[in-house]
Amino acid sequence: MTGEKASGEEIACYLLRKLKGRAEDVIVAAEKREKAQVKFSNNKVSTTQRWLTESVFVFAAIKGRIVSTTISAGRKSADAAVKKLISFSGSVSKNTAYRGIAKGPFTYKKVQAFDKKLVDIDMADKVHASINAALECGAKRASGVFETSASRLYLATSNSVEGNDISAKAYFSIRAMAEGGGSGHEVIAARKVAGLGCDKAAAMAAKTAVDARQAVSASQGTYDVLLDFLPAANLMEHVASSASVFYVESGLSFLGNKLGKGVASRSLTLVDDATIDWGIGSRVFDDEGVPTQRNEIIKEGKLKTYLHNTSTAARYRTGTTANAGLISPKAINPVVEKGNLNKEAMLSKIKKGLLVTNVWYTRFTNHATGDFSTIPRDGMFLVERGKVKRPVKGLRISDNLLGMLKRVDAVGSESREIMSWELESHITVPQLLVRKVNVTKSDKNQDRKG
Repeated sequence: MTGEKASGEEIACYLLRKLKGRAEDVIVAAEKREKAQVKFSNNKVSTTQRWLTESVFVFAAIKGRIVSTTISAGRKSADAAVKKLISFSGSVSKNTAYRGIAKGPFTYKKVQAFDKKLVDIDMADKVHASINAALECGAKRASGVFETSASRLYLATSNSVEGNDISAKAYFSIRAMAEGGGSGHEVIAARKVAGLGCDKAAAMAAKTAVDARQAVSASQGTYDVLLDFLPAANLMEHVASSASVFYVESGLSFLGNKLGKGVASRSLTLVDDATIDWGIGSRVFDDEGVPTQRNEIIKEGKLKTYLHNTSTAARYRTGTTANAGLISPKAINPVVEKGNLNKEAMLSKIKKGLLVTNVWYTRFTNHATGDFSTIPRDGMFLVERGKVKRPVKGLRISDNLLGMLKRVDAVGSESREIMSWELESHITVPQLLVRKVNVTKSDKNQDRKG
């Protein structure tokens, strides 16, 4: 490697060579990412931006001490990083729980995750068409964001692991506002152009906004609740992340000490499967280069596994689930499996309940038990005897997530891939019908924020 113009992959290989003799374990990853973004507000495009970034991540275990950093591509920054990592390792405590990284080499299966058409799409044209679709369906204003990104990733380790991955994805979010205080929100997450129906999402957001006009205050109590895709994603992502053994060990998971036990109704199955072609989180390997696989987290209500990397798996005398996160194992492409009822059929099962289309401010008062609250926003509707009656407001879901999982009565037959600013990552979910949900009055100040 010569000069400052070396590629990220060259820098990664250089770092691996420099650290290999000084550390027990080394992982390097070089990522080149191209990202484009169009923001729009009040029916007009407000900003358009493009970025091209190249960075190199390095992880090292030096005499039992774990250190890591991310640098920009460049010989000088690489040399400085080596010195800093070695120096810093002397000031941190030994990680007595660390058990090493995976040993390669591995053979990788291709996962379809890159559509060049997605990178070349006319984003402004899509945004304008979506705004028009929202206005045509009765919205007064539409705002949101459209983002695309493409990534090339190279990973290598001191344990004979080496791999490449390429992916692209798009994220579209639109919030429509109607006269009379109604609002609706829809999102799209997709790996290819064929999955982008931005104008359709805009029309759906506008319809929700129009239907939600002149919402009236509702009484607190116990309701059967049909969670639309966004609120279902919000809650089920917490379930997926709570399956990480890191959160279990930290006492921050309501799934602790529940392996092999029933934690949900039999109608609910949650998997993590990054091998699915075009899955929004699908990838060839995890953060230590282990080939991804399908893991059943919850199978027909029973907790089947925690998510592990090589180090945590060694401590539990099991195998890695290919979910590194080097420090904290993580769900990579979580999916709640579909059921067999459409939305109308699930509504027909409700005698007295609510249809919730979105939530925000989801907060846990006790992570270990699953006690939480979240505030419905945008369209929320009273349902009586299977019929959507009127828009309502001023309520908060205050319940226990484990209890709600056990009271899932029906799972929708359609699923969507969801990314959102309320989610840490992403998840694929259907709609969920949950019985006997505790609903309280929400704070008036929070209502005004919505």
